[in-house]
Amino acid sequence: MLSYKLTIRISKLKIAIPVVTLAVIAVVIGAGPEGMAQDEFLGRGQSQSSGAASKGEGEAGEDVLGTPTAEVTGAPVLSVVPSVAVSETYDSNVLFVAGQQKDDYVTRITPQATAELKGRLMSGTLQAGLTGAYYVRNPDLNYVGANGGLTLNLDNVVNRVVPRLRIQVSDFVTYTPQPPAFLNPEARAGGQSDIFARGIQVARADSIQNTSAITGSYTLVPRVSLNARYAYSFMKFFNTFATPDAGTFVDTTSQSANIGVQTAVTRQDNFNVSYTYSLSSFGQGAGGIGSFTSHAGTLTWSHQFTRTLSGSLAGGATAAVPDSGATSLNFTGSASLNWVQGKTPMSLNFSRAITPSYYVAGTALISDAVSVSARYPLTPRLGVSGSANYGQNSSSLTDVSLSFYSVGGTIGFSYVLIPGINANLIYNYNHFQQDFQGASSEFDRHFATLAISAVWR
Repeated sequence: MLSYKLTIRISKLKIAIPVVTLAVIAVVIGAGPEGMAQDEFLGRGQSQSSGAASKGEGEAGEDVLGTPTAEVTGAPVLSVVPSVAVSETYDSNVLFVAGQQKDDYVTRITPQATAELKGRLMSGTLQAGLTGAYYVRNPDLNYVGANGGLTLNLDNVVNRVVPRLRIQVSDFVTYTPQPPAFLNPEARAGGQSDIFARGIQVARADSIQNTSAITGSYTLVPRVSLNARYAYSFMKFFNTFATPDAGTFVDTTSQSANIGVQTAVTRQDNFNVSYTYSLSSFGQGAGGIGSFTSHAGTLTWSHQFTRTLSGSLAGGATAAVPDSGATSLNFTGSASLNWVQGKTPMSLNFSRAITPSYYVAGTALISDAVSVSARYPLTPRLGVSGSANYGQNSSSLTDVSLSFYSVGGTIGFSYVLIPGINANLIYNYNHFQQDFQGASSEFDRHFATLAISAVWR
């Protein structure tokens, strides 16, 4: 009988684990919640980017420890990359509300570990991390947050039963008292959903976010495939540290199912026609509707302009149907442009979608989000990166009058002290405004961070 063992190599330590045992462990760990909408610039993003920037799952080549992968040796290989970041931050508004502003100095320690499996039957990435924060002036805000993520490529497993079928599973979860208004570039590149990070900054409160998804693709004929995706997301709030300027925190659950047909017209062009159904539900005391459904039809074109430049353009319409009241019909779509030249990536993204409101009042929002990011090596040791975000969210239905406006930017410098250890200097600015039933409030937030981060490869 043919059997496999997984070889783990960390420094001089070598461990053999039966692959079946590892698969069971991965499934058990991945059965929990999602989320990792990241609220920190450091630590989490580093581990995620290391996974996202790795070679495609199952590809032949060398892993981070220099061990040939399964395509070469026939034996699954697991690489484990631990990392840690220690930072000192000045934050001008630790409660994230207008009229209750408190500034503080915050010390954070963020340990993280990312494990990547490359095997013939399956491949994937598992990561987990903690964030411990100490506040000098407001020690009652001290906290320990957690994040985790799992991605699995099950193509080779399902191909043994149904040829031409591909399946990927993902799950991201984060627990934090400061959910971010926007995803950072590393989280976006890692495939995290932005359903709860499109420009709405909630007041400080313990929260848990989770998104689980399964994606499948079946090749009907050469160049034509049937694609499907199901996602389940939720956001729940617990202890609160500040009173919202209006309304309340809204526990929100969202489910979506998508199906479409993709055609490769040329080697550079792909067209996709899809339909998406979603259901969003709100907890007690949401202040708006109890739930709404949406129906979206979208046509997407993607094009590879050159080896370094690619882009996509999508357009369609979405109908939002509340549990009571009139239906609204809105134009929705997206556009993206991505350029990668060596160690210099740049990206521009725009999307317009119907999303649930999870703050002030539960309702359907028409959400416009724009993000741009870039990274450039100034010298072999010194690099600079920056990003900017814009968000405009307003009620799509007539149940409440609600809108959010936000704009922000980040610039950071990273210097390699020695291989694997970096010094980072980061500045971030955000401006937030909300209007609810004619009452308006707004505030700014500045924070500057000095950090040392280390990665062991």
